Amino acid sequence: MELRQLRSFLVLCEELHFCRAAKLLNISQPPLTRQIRQLEEELGVQLFYRTKRIVELTDAGRTFAVEARQVIAQVARAAGLATQVKRGAIGQLTVGYTLPKANIIVGALKAFAKQCPNANILLRYLPGDGRGKEWNFIRDGRIDVGFVGLHADNTGLVVETIMRKDLLLR
Repeated sequence: MELRQLRSFLVLCEELHFCRAAKLLNISQPPLTRQIRQLEEELGVQLFYRTKRIVELTDAGRTFAVEARQVIAQVARAAGLATQVKRGAIGQLTVGYTLPKANIIVGALKAFAKQCPNANILLRYLPGDGRGKEWNFIRDGRIDVGFVGLHADNTGLVVETIMRKDLLLR
């Protein structure tokens, strides 16, 4: 059984007319008829009563339609979730930080949480000696993003400056 068959079946359920359903599906009527026949053969039940003038759902067809709608809705939901995960709107974001930078990330994380309320943010302290070991946490996948005060030259990572701070000595 294929999703294409379920979608075609559901369109035919709504239209109860092979030609109109085929037009909505952007196919001709013979392929639609074949899809429905294949589906009925696979299920071992007749889904529609057909005459030259009338197409009606059988009891088995009505029952199958309820479940088929749920399957199609679940597939759409799964696809939507996958897209949200890809965009980072849901899932887990592991953020690394060093102690001197902890106060800087609060605003950035608040903005992210507002945009992606279903994302789980995990904070991870990055111990380091200031010689760049923190970059290894990103490289090996222990964190997704890091807030660190190190020069990014020759790291091979995408780096974005979020703040510059001038120091004044007296």
